[in-house]
Amino acid sequence: MADLLGLVLRINLAAAGAVVLTLLLSRNLIKTYFERRHRLLGSGFRTKLVAAFIGFALIPTVLLAVVASGLVNKSVDMWFNTQVIGSTSWSRVRPRRWLLW
Repeated sequence: MADLLGLVLRINLAAAGAVVLTLLLSRNLIKTYFERRHRLLGSGFRTKLVAAFIGFALIPTVLLAVVASGLVNKSVDMWFNTQVIGSTSWSRVRPRRWLLW
């Protein structure tokens, strides 16, 4: 039960982190757009800073998600592959035994 609670807590924490990251990035993009539109002093520099912030925030996040997804898929395939092979081979052998009797 504690393992399930920990898993749910981690999933909710990851989802909340993704929402906060999305809100921060979108807020900065919107502010930068309006500053560029009104041609405020330093808006070009701020645009470069926001672009760097987005790059530093999104590139590792996407890379981590892709690698983690691949690892999880590989692990699940390895866990259930031996069980599936074992059960399918048993299901092939069992009817033959019944027919031979």
